[in-house]
Amino acid sequence: MTAGALARMVREAPQPDGGHGHHPAYQVLAHAVRTLILDGRISPRTKVPAERELATALGMSRTTVTAAYDLLRREAFLESRRGSGTWTVPTAPRPTPVLRLVHGEADQIDMARPILAGPSSENLARVLSEAAPLIAAHLSDAAPGRHPAGLPDLRAAVAEHYTCRGLPTTPDQIVMTGGPRAGMALATGLFCGPEDRVLVENPTHPEALAVLRSRGLRLIPVPVGAALTSAFLQSVPRLAYLSAGYQVPTGTVLSAESRLEAADAARRAGTWLVADETALEPALDGDGPEPFALGIPRAAADQVIAIGAPTGTPEAGLHVGWIRTTVSAAAALARHQAATGLGGSVLDQIVALDMLRRHDTVLAERRAALRERRAALETALARHLPQWSWRSPAGGLGLWADTGRTGAAALARRAAGAGLTIADGSRFGVDPGGFDHRLHLPYTLPPAVLAEAVRRLAAV
Repeated sequence: MTAGALARMVREAPQPDGGHGHHPAYQVLAHAVRTLILDGRISPRTKVPAERELATALGMSRTTVTAAYDLLRREAFLESRRGSGTWTVPTAPRPTPVLRLVHGEADQIDMARPILAGPSSENLARVLSEAAPLIAAHLSDAAPGRHPAGLPDLRAAVAEHYTCRGLPTTPDQIVMTGGPRAGMALATGLFCGPEDRVLVENPTHPEALAVLRSRGLRLIPVPVGAALTSAFLQSVPRLAYLSAGYQVPTGTVLSAESRLEAADAARRAGTWLVADETALEPALDGDGPEPFALGIPRAAADQVIAIGAPTGTPEAGLHVGWIRTTVSAAAALARHQAATGLGGSVLDQIVALDMLRRHDTVLAERRAALRERRAALETALARHLPQWSWRSPAGGLGLWADTGRTGAAALARRAAGAGLTIADGSRFGVDPGGFDHRLHLPYTLPPAVLAEAVRRLAAV
């Protein structure tokens, strides 16, 4: 890493205590470098510039840089090797609390998973009543497995959903799956073998990481927002996994230029690109993200596998999602799904069809509720934890809070004992122990509950 590159990153890094406190220059510099390491923007085992070079690039004294490096060495973020300079140290694994399902503890607040209330009992009863004849017809079918790609009506509805968003799609480009992660397992099972390289954003969705790790794949992390062309061409991965919506956990969105860059780099590297579109909605400020393949040249779009799901299916307990890709790739995925049994149930697909048809109504209601809840969470954080920092996301279901210090995993363990379950940043990182200054805080609970959750968090 050059001194100029590190200096640019340091200038863009957040300040200690959100910039509200007064700290010596060496502590501010050490905080910036520490944050860059924890956020994965400086990879483990990276050689950092010599103290004199960095001092010149930053326009500060060498004494300040030396003091910052000394502090980072004591904290085990840097190590110096005789004759070879100073290097970043892989962050030590820190135990992550297992998400607990607490039964019988009415006072426990679960902020570890962003879950909204599901359909009302009246709506669900209506859908199930209307679905009964359709389910009976499928169960009595002499060939119940004749739709390996999913129910035709649902595939047509998903195709129409894409077409209405500006991306012409036909039903034979759609494969229904048993949920977004089943779609990931389906794609990696068909296109990847053990030890194949997979490019993945860092941080990213922990469930996606779990699927990729379970396949024995070699994960190549790339920081969220980093230039992608060099990462693709240097690692030549078999597959890449990118968020196409409000990225989990950061809430950032790929620009049209970044989507085009990623798709072109994947084409040149011969890489299948899995675009996770499960968080395209809801948009809370302005227009939401576009489908990943929109505006992508045909040659590059042919290597894109988009994964999606109807809004609200996780809350309804439904295991259903879809893959959108080329006709030939969809046919191959459907055959693989039939052989592996990764598809969703007929009942889930019938209920999902009704939810998709009511998509606009459901989404409008959720936008209003989520705007109110996002404001409630941010107000509570500003009141009880003013030293923390975050960027207000324009959509999605949670915010990525920077606590300004390491120890988020330990904080999560203490919070669990105080009646609050939260997800610390290490759950979202490719490398063990990374993002130990971050928490992912969903704003899906009612405002009063969010205020109480933050009060408990501040207390511990």
